[in-house]
Amino acid sequence: MDLSHVRTLLFDWGDTLMQDYALPGPMHEWAKVRVYEDVPETLSYLARKYTLGVATNAGTSDAEAVRKALERGGIGRYIGPIFAMKEVGFMKPQPGFFDYAMKKLGQTESEICMVGDSFQNDVLGVVQLGIAAIWLNRGGPEIRRGHGYSTIHSFSDLKDLF
Repeated sequence: MDLSHVRTLLFDWGDTLMQDYALPGPMHEWAKVRVYEDVPETLSYLARKYTLGVATNAGTSDAEAVRKALERGGIGRYIGPIFAMKEVGFMKPQPGFFDYAMKKLGQTESEICMVGDSFQNDVLGVVQLGIAAIWLNRGGPEIRRGHGYSTIHSFSDLKDLF
């Protein structure tokens, strides 16, 4: 997988950057929010070279609500653009979602890499659009590799790829 042209890393939000407890209402209003331990240091490292953004299918949160949750978790300073399904009008991995993001970023498919925990929404559908993807499989030993995608088991593994 060639990542040499990547300028922007888009991260899924729930269960990639922050734990999704599946509670009602926007995450920033929950009594407890949790950023995974390996996320802050890795984002700090990656932000030195890349634009970092969020691409989320969250149903109750717009970009402003996502930003509030990221700030509550102490990682908002690393994240630039936020693409929320609620505002984009499409869900990942629909082409319209990523067309919208590319237009806003002023970038092409080869300049973006999607990182997320949903193999279906963050990887398979994304690589079909010509965007590189990395599956974050925190929960088990399974490794999936194919044209345009690979697997990591810890968010900090991104430091070895980028």
